[in-house]
Amino acid sequence: MTQSFGSIVVDGTRRELTAVELKQKILELLQYPQELLTKKSLIYRYTVYTPQDEMKSILLGDDAGRVDTLRKVFGIDKYKRIGDNAEQFLKQVRSTVKNLREAVSVMEERKQELNNMRKQQTQLGDDIGAAAGKLTEVQKKLQGMKQQIMIVEKELALHQEQQKELKVIETALEHYRRDEQNSRREIPLLEGEVNELEKNTKGKEIKNDEENIRNLEEKAKKAEERIKISRLKMQECIVKMQASEKNIMDIEKLDKCPLCKQSVSLKHKQDVKKSEEEKINENKRLMNELENEEKMLTKPAEQLKLEIETGRKRMHERGLLTLQMKLIEEKRGKIKDLTDGLASTTKQIEEHEKKQRQLMTALKSLQGREKELADFRENFEEMQDSERHFLMEKVSLEKEKSVLERDMRKITDEIERLEKQEMQMNELSRLHDWIDSCFVKTMEVLERRVMLKVHHDFDSLFQKWFGMLVESELMKVRLDDAFSPVIEQNGYETDYSFLSGGEKTAAALAYRLALNQVINNIVGVIKTRDLLILDEP
Repeated sequence: MTQSFGSIVVDGTRRELTAVELKQKILELLQYPQELLTKKSLIYRYTVYTPQDEMKSILLGDDAGRVDTLRKVFGIDKYKRIGDNAEQFLKQVRSTVKNLREAVSVMEERKQELNNMRKQQTQLGDDIGAAAGKLTEVQKKLQGMKQQIMIVEKELALHQEQQKELKVIETALEHYRRDEQNSRREIPLLEGEVNELEKNTKGKEIKNDEENIRNLEEKAKKAEERIKISRLKMQECIVKMQASEKNIMDIEKLDKCPLCKQSVSLKHKQDVKKSEEEKINENKRLMNELENEEKMLTKPAEQLKLEIETGRKRMHERGLLTLQMKLIEEKRGKIKDLTDGLASTTKQIEEHEKKQRQLMTALKSLQGREKELADFRENFEEMQDSERHFLMEKVSLEKEKSVLERDMRKITDEIERLEKQEMQMNELSRLHDWIDSCFVKTMEVLERRVMLKVHHDFDSLFQKWFGMLVESELMKVRLDDAFSPVIEQNGYETDYSFLSGGEKTAAALAYRLALNQVINNIVGVIKTRDLLILDEP
């Protein structure tokens, strides 16, 4: 079964709400915790509810069940939960401490190993220092030998450069001497060519007719265009005459009109023929005029072409003359350049011959240095072998030291980790001792004290309410340590089952009213302190 909607009336106002909304509204009115809306909680921690006709059963239950229920009702069960949780926590702490103790048991061994490594590190440092000293001594000797070799190599490099320079000078001398011979042979030849060209061009001068030729070409172009237009018009007249002759032939053969299907009369044929013959005559006349015009234009056009051709020949002759004059100037310039170059070449020959003599003298002074350089290099290579030996020894020791220091760092890190674990183990041990010896016992003391306070209040209220409901000085009630009601009649304890029906109901109701009042005293924020609902008690 489900409930979808319901209603509630507050201050005369009725509101339709869902089941969840109704529950929320009631919790707000009673000021119950809002978590009761969505969480499953024991609502009787705030208000006592007893099903119909079962109020007496609370007095007939077993002691353990009653005490456990009352622990939950009064919220005292949290002390037991705290104790249980503490016991579980202590169990985990003991397991963690055991694991940590096993882990840190190797710490002393690691510390001893680290001390041995430090001694080894010191010894390796001394060995590296000794190897470095020997290496430095060898490197100093190598540096001195290297400087001697560099001096000789520079002298030999200078020797090689001088040899190269000597070869360059000899090559240059050969080149200059060849140029000198060529210049002395070429200058007379050029002078003869210049004299011959001057004879051929002497007294010759041709006018520049380029402008006149352009004008003649323009006139010839216009004449050609007029002739072309006349010929096009003549061709057009021929086409028109052929069309008229075709029309005359077609009309003579035509008996019926192809459009209207009527007979073509002789008069119509004669009219058409006459009209077409007139067109033919007119085109013939026009052709005669065009032919005459073409003849008149053709002769001047041919004359213009002849004049243009003559002018172009003169311009060609003028170009040849100009080319010859230019050639004369070029050859004269070349003669001048060769003459100047010949003087410069002669001077260069003298300077290079002087430099050649100086280099040959310098090269004689450097003979025998190559043997000296070979001896230096042989000693240098032997010293390099010694350097490599000491260097390898130093590198090997440094590598061994580096590996050792890496292992030392690992062990140092492990020792630091173990020390932290030892501190953690000690902290957990102290925490375990405190919880075991102080905290758990404190919770037990608190639980007993709270239960004693609740039992005292509950017992007082139970006696009060029972006294109000049963007005008899011979019958008294109280609660034992298990919150079970103890009934005394005439100074003797009697069992609940021997009471009359009214006395049983009064005892159950007094127990229920006392329980309700104790809960209201403990939880002071709820608004049910003055509210009591009894369903056929």
